[in-house]
Amino acid sequence: LILILLIQVPLQKHTYASLNLFAIAFILGGALTYCSLADAQQYIKKSQLIQSIAIAIIIGSFIQHVCMLVQLFQIPNMGQWIYFTNTSDIFGNIGQRNLLAHYLLWGIASTTYLIAIKKIHIQVGLILLSWQAFMLGLIPSRTIILIILSVTIITVLYALNNPIFKAKKYLPLFSISLLLIILFQICTPIIFSYFDFNFNSSIDRAAHGSYLDRIIEWKKALQITWNAPWMGHGWDSYAWNSFNIDADPEYSNRNRSASNIFTHSHNMILNLTAELGIPATIFILISLTWIILKHLKNISIEKCFLLSLITITLTHSLVEFPLWYGYFFIPFIIFIALLNDSSESQSTYSITISASILLTTVLLLISCAIIYSQLLTLRELYNFSTTKSDREAADRLQEIEQYGEKHFMI
Repeated sequence: LILILLIQVPLQKHTYASLNLFAIAFILGGALTYCSLADAQQYIKKSQLIQSIAIAIIIGSFIQHVCMLVQLFQIPNMGQWIYFTNTSDIFGNIGQRNLLAHYLLWGIASTTYLIAIKKIHIQVGLILLSWQAFMLGLIPSRTIILIILSVTIITVLYALNNPIFKAKKYLPLFSISLLLIILFQICTPIIFSYFDFNFNSSIDRAAHGSYLDRIIEWKKALQITWNAPWMGHGWDSYAWNSFNIDADPEYSNRNRSASNIFTHSHNMILNLTAELGIPATIFILISLTWIILKHLKNISIEKCFLLSLITITLTHSLVEFPLWYGYFFIPFIIFIALLNDSSESQSTYSITISASILLTTVLLLISCAIIYSQLLTLRELYNFSTTKSDREAADRLQEIEQYGEKHFMI
């Protein structure tokens, strides 16, 4: 993927080529995280790592609960620390309600896992799950309904088709968690309505909300893809192309409120095809599918937990773009890394880690070289001399403007 991003710039006209460097930095960060976790499993039990991550996610979700309560009750003197607008707009400190719902669902999955392995007492765990589901009910996110459906369908189909299912004792707790989520999606808004807090539930929005904005962006994404199906239009170029398409008669006369999400197609697959092309997207999807499918045999409770976190993220990625945020992308890489069995051949294991670190280092050096070359270009562009004529100075300013149009972030 990094190689694709590196060769995109010279091979195509990319409006904002410097954005490739930011994407490369994120991917390198993910690669280094993967290597670090893979190496750590030689010294720390994987179960301990997974339990630590589950505890960290739960702590993070309770911190979000505090932010949510501040926003709900608009607690005085807290506005300078935690932003809020009105009581019906609850988004924690993540900045968007769907992302908040995504993270809180991770928290519920983590609590369920720790109860299943008896790290949390069942009675305490049910209280925690009830509270987490109650707080999730404050978020009017339709994504919650979609994720519940997808996780339920995948789990049921897998359990039915695999009689030998090591994580079967996880299923009753899984069912209780889902029932609590559904219950409080219905009850939380009703409870708060008695205290003059009026906001829609995720069920209300799913039943009566409009899906026009996403449908339009998906249609535009297909159109953008077919304009450059092999190499795409370049990383992070979707917003530019989507905005340009708005001038077409097909889109120009529609309700303008439906064009406020043009920065991304709100579908991971369509966005990748538009920016990287169809072949690169197929490669990414096949690789991700292979990683997941190879771990579906003799699945343990730990793998069941990790796969539930991955399913939440991938389902959300079909209607938004959580993996475009570092604080979701890096954890996603962590979940993928922890799926690997530590029982692999030690020699093969060490070679794989060494090769990964070597490749990551080489790509990091290439990225640094690109950044350094652009730094030299900038120094030359801004090296004005008092002896130059006004004409030469004007030409230099024009060169700077042209450079800025292509590398606006730099």
